[in-house]
Parts: sequence; C-alpha cells; structure tokens
Amino acid sequence: MSHIRQINRLNSPGIFRDFNWPEKLPPFEAYNLIYGPNGSGKTRLSNIFRDLEHCVTPSNADVELQIDDTGVTGKDFPDQSHLAVCVFNRDFILDNVFPVHQEKGIPLILFLGEKNIEIQRKLKNLREDEPETKSKLKNIIQERDQASKNLASHCSKRAKKIKDTLFEYGLKRYQFYDKQYYEERVNKITLDEDIADLKLDTRTSTDFHILLGEGAKLRMVEIPAPKLLRQSALKRINTIIMQKVASSAIQSLKEDSSLMSWVGNGMALHKKRGSQTCLFCNQFMPQERWTRLEEHFSDVYTHFVKEIEQLIEQCEGAKESIASVSLPRGSEFYSEFQDDYDSTKAAFEETRSERVTFFRTLIEQLQEKKRHPFDAMRPLPEAAEIDSNPVAGLNEVIQRHNQFHSNLESQRIKAAKRLEDDLIVEQLPEFQALKAKEKDFKFKAEDLVRSLSRLENGIQRLESEALEYHQPAKEFNDELQEYLGHDELRLESKADGYQIMRGDNQAKGVSEGERTAIALLYFLKKLKDKRFDLEKGVIVLDDPISSLDSNALHHAFGYIKERTRHAKQLFVMTHNFSFFRMVNDWFIYVSKSKKSKGYRPAKFYMLDRIHGSSPRQTELKPLDPLLQKYEGEYHYLFAQLHRRVHNSCQTSWEWDYSLANMARRLLEIFFAFRLPNIPKSFYKKLWSTRLDESKKICIFRFTNAHSHGNAIDESRHDASILCETESVLRYILELIEIEDKEHFERMVEAVNCTTCHSNILLEN
Repeated sequence: MSHIRQINRLNSPGIFRDFNWPEKLPPFEAYNLIYGPNGSGKTRLSNIFRDLEHCVTPSNADVELQIDDTGVTGKDFPDQSHLAVCVFNRDFILDNVFPVHQEKGIPLILFLGEKNIEIQRKLKNLREDEPETKSKLKNIIQERDQASKNLASHCSKRAKKIKDTLFEYGLKRYQFYDKQYYEERVNKITLDEDIADLKLDTRTSTDFHILLGEGAKLRMVEIPAPKLLRQSALKRINTIIMQKVASSAIQSLKEDSSLMSWVGNGMALHKKRGSQTCLFCNQFMPQERWTRLEEHFSDVYTHFVKEIEQLIEQCEGAKESIASVSLPRGSEFYSEFQDDYDSTKAAFEETRSERVTFFRTLIEQLQEKKRHPFDAMRPLPEAAEIDSNPVAGLNEVIQRHNQFHSNLESQRIKAAKRLEDDLIVEQLPEFQALKAKEKDFKFKAEDLVRSLSRLENGIQRLESEALEYHQPAKEFNDELQEYLGHDELRLESKADGYQIMRGDNQAKGVSEGERTAIALLYFLKKLKDKRFDLEKGVIVLDDPISSLDSNALHHAFGYIKERTRHAKQLFVMTHNFSFFRMVNDWFIYVSKSKKSKGYRPAKFYMLDRIHGSSPRQTELKPLDPLLQKYEGEYHYLFAQLHRRVHNSCQTSWEWDYSLANMARRLLEIFFAFRLPNIPKSFYKKLWSTRLDESKKICIFRFTNAHSHGNAIDESRHDASILCETESVLRYILELIEIEDKEHFERMVEAVNCTTCHSNILLEN
C-alpha cells in the first residue's frame, strides 16, 4: 500500500473552499490525529477517503491527494483499486447497519455489512417481481411456441419443395431431405455465403435441370484424321499437268488417247510375256514397228505416266478417306455440347464436300493428262488448307464431352446444389423474418426463465450467502460487551439478521451511540478479513465513539487501539476531547523513540475555522500546543479567550458565537475545581464569586444567550450583546484572576510560553 502524504488541494462546497496544503504543515505520517469540533469538516475529509476506498470520483469536489510522490486527483480515484483503504464514518454506519423492518421508528432487525444489506434488498425485489415475471413468461412462451411452429411449417414446406424437385432426378441425397437439412443449409447461407451469387437466372436454371434430367451418355472415341494430301503433292500435280513429254510420238497414237492407252498396255503385256508375235492377231511383229512403238513409249513417257497414276491413287485415297469419315450422332453428346457439335459438324460436312469435289477435279485432270501426256494443260485453282485436319474441331468437342463425362457425378451434384440454393434464396426473406421473430421470443423467454430461476432459487442462495456475513451472535455479543463495557445491549441471531435486545426484551429505542458502537464493531471485525491486508492498509476513523459515556469510552478506545495498531497508516478524527486525549497519549508514546519496537511516527493536526472568513471556511493546521501538552481542554479554551481579548487573532460575529460556547465551557471547568462545594448550578456558582455584580450580569447574559449550539433563540438574541464580546471576555478573565490570582498568572504564562510552543511543533 502506498503512503498518503498530504491533501494537495480540496475545493468543495461547504467549509473546504480553495484549500491548499500549507507549505509549513508537516505531511501525514503512519499515525495521524485530527482534532476538530462538529461542523469543522471531519466528515468531508473522511468522505474523500471513502471515495478513494470505493474508487469513485468525489461528487462536487475538486481534490488532489499526494500519494507517495504522485498527485492523484479525484478523477483518478476509479483507477486506484490497488490501494487498501477502509473508512469508518457516518456513511459507513448508514451503509452497514440497515434497518429493513421498522415500527414507530424502532429498528427491529439489523443487517451488518454493505454486502449483506444488498442481499436483503435483492431478496425483497425478487419476491415482488415473481408474479409479474411468471405472467410475462407465460405469454412469451405462447408467442415463442407459435413463432417456432410458423418457422417449422415454413421449413417443412420448403424442404418438401426441394425434395420433390431434385429427388426425381435420382439423387439419393434428396431422398430424405427434410426441414432439418433445409434449416442447416439456410443458416450456413446466411452466415457464410454471398446471397446475390446464389440466385440463378432462367437460362442457367434450365441448363441445370436439363443436365440432371438427361441420362448418362457413353464415352466417345475420337474420329481418326482422314488421309491428307500434302501441299507439295498438289504443287507436283500442277507441274505435271502443265508438262509435255518429250518423245518420238506416233501421230496416230498421239491423236487417239484411247488407242495409245490400249497400245501402251499391250506393249507392256508383250514385254512381260516375251512374245515376238502379236497377241491380238498372232502375226509376227515386224521389228521396225516394235522399234517405232518403243520410241513412242520411251522410259521418260513410262515414268511420267506412272507418276500420274501414283498421283491419281493419292487423290483417290484422300478423297475416299475424307468421304468415308463416320460421324457420331448429336444425341450421343450431352446436351451442353450438342449445339457446339452440330455447328462443328455442319462446318465439317461443308469442308468434306469441298474436299471431295476438289479431289475429284484433281483425279479428272490427272486422267486427262494421262491421256494427253504430250500436251500442256492449264494449272489447277489453289485450294486453301488442303493439308489441314478437317476433324480437329469435332474431336475438340468429343474431348470436352469425355471430360464432362469423367466429372459427370460431381457436375450433377454441383447442379443440384445450385438449384437447392436457388430454391432457398427464393424464400430467404420469409425465413429470416420468421427466424428473427422466433429468436426474439426465445431470448425473451430464456431471460424470463433465468429470472424465474433466480427468483425461485434466489432466496435460499442469498440466505446462504448472507450467512457468510452474519457473525455468530455469541461472538458478536462478547465483543460488543467488551467494546461498550457492559452487557445490557446484545444482538440475537435470526434467520436473516440480528434482533436487537436489551436484556431479555426487544430493544425499545437504540441510541445513536449504540448504533455507532455496533457499526464500529462490525468495521473493526472487517479489518480481520483475509481480503484486506491491514499491515498494508489505510484506516480512517471519524468520531468512532460518538455519544458513548465515559466508562464505555475507555473500553472502546482499548478495543480500537488493539484492532488498528498494525495498520500501515491510521487517521483518527474526533471532536471528543476525552477520546482525543487517549489517542494523543497513545500516538505520543509510540512516536517517542525510533529505537522502540513499536515505534510509529505520528503527526497531530486540528481543524480550525478561519476567523473572518465569509462564507465560513476551515483550515487544517498543526495541533495547538496547549491541547497537546496539557491533560485537559481547559488550557486551550483559556488561550482562545485570552488571545481574543489581547487581539492576537482575527474576529467575526460567527467566531464570537463560538467564543460564547468556549466561555461557558471554560467557566464550567473552572467552577468545577474552584468551587466544588456549590450545588450544580452555573448561576449559583457565578453569583458566588467576588466579581462586580454588573459584570456577572453581562457574563451570564452572554454565555446563556449564545452558548446553546449553533442555533440562536430569537427571544434571547441581541446583536448588541455580541458587540460586548471583548468586554465580557475581559470580565471572565478578571473573574478567574480574582478567584485564583496565582492560577491565572500561571495560565497566562502557559499561553505565552513561546518556548513550549516551539518545542511541541518540533515534536510534530
């Protein structure tokens, strides 16, 4: 726990306005005693510490505390949860001793501790809320069930629509498609999918239906490429057609191609058989005729004709190859490829027709050339892409068909899924609206069910929890007796709190002092809580012995001293002089020697009104040496009157009202030890003195009219009396001097003892 060093500033409505820590005022130490009358600001200071304890920003106050070397403003209090602070003051009493049941203003049951009080409030609220909650839950459940039925009906109808649409295509996945499948898919779509991409246009939807509707096709064999005629062969044909055979041609044969062909074939047959006679007429072939024929059918001619025949054979083969290409039917293709196939097939048929016609033309031209080898012919027209593969386009469609065939099952599944999603998206807004409505009612019902559960189980749970804060009555009463110094008052444990008893009867009136005693006892027991580390904590006590009699005061002081002496830092604030003396002596003792085992540095302060301030203000300053050095408040009261008479302090009517109280208290103490034989009567004691009669009248009127608290009775109030304040105070000092001159002189010497004053300041 850090160390609170001082209050850097405090600006708050009331008597702490524009307070700044005085430069010469010593900082707080481990033990700190603050003495001040009621209304001097003790409660305001303790509430600042209580705000720090609860980590809340002080209301209506601008404050800054010096904690170690850091200035912590009120706005920073919510961030100081690491600080261990525990404050006892009037607010603690109100928050921790709470009368739930009252009869004619008498508290019957007390609940000790803020937590316990909060538990009782919760129990009361839970019991009051139960009937209304049950009614709300009943209505919400009905609406939730109806919303669930509407959603289930929608899901069932849409699931049936999807099943009826897709199962007819033989897809087993959709045989048992129901609302559970539908709802799972629609939830996934809502979370993960782009809905706009799932909606199908009419053409795509139709294609998917066609794909699912048609049966599986066979895998197709690609069409073999037909025999092609190379471009070089075409060039050769053109060359041959335009070429003339150089030979000794026989005119008759040259002019008759049929005859020449017939003769040429005959010569070949004769050579093959080695015949010297004509195979046609069986006559001997004259040598001259044979020689003439050989010159006509020379080797050049023979090779030329043979080449023509080879070219004709190539053209015939190419023509037959493309003419005999067998094409598959369009129905053998999947519908997706039928249009492409039909257009490609039409293009092929056109190409085939052109090719066949072209090859026929080549063949005819070559045959004509064979018949007229000795004549040049016109060249053939050019043919485009004569050597390209005319079935390549068809095979490309077949390849795509086969690829599709290989992936057919996945394609069908994909198509079905797209159609399923399309049917879902079609009614998605309706589903979302029904789902949102069901979800809303479901959440409301769940909240109310949880509330009812808390209501039904809360009493038992909270009562059990309250027992953790409910101290055993015997233990509490033993400590209360030790604290008060008597056993007249005790607490009787009930199921949920304490019955206050006086003897064997219910207490008929619990005084403020007894309330304070019970609250403080609980506060001191809290310091033993394992969650609070006393040796690292700051304890603040504001008037902890309010209204206790003198006997109980000593017991209470001993109890407080025992429970708080190990605190890291302790603040005690009081207006009770007897209690002040006890704490003062304790603090002086523990701060005497640094070598002592129980040494704790201590500082002593007082809250004093700033004389002449308007409106009223209070300052924190070092304790008046007279209060600390001497055993009673008599020295302090005497000093205040003496200083007022000799103008050593500021004055105001408000201060003079206070002096009237001080004057009365001073005379009461003086009369008590100086005139012990006079009956208990201020008037009789005053008139038994040797002071002049007229001065006695002034003293009595001044102390009797203005010494009864803060309120002044109008019937006795006379502003002129306040104007005589200084004179009356002189009369009082004169009275003391007349009655006991030696005592008076020693008191004046004590008041003026600057050495004494300095020494005490140094001790602080």
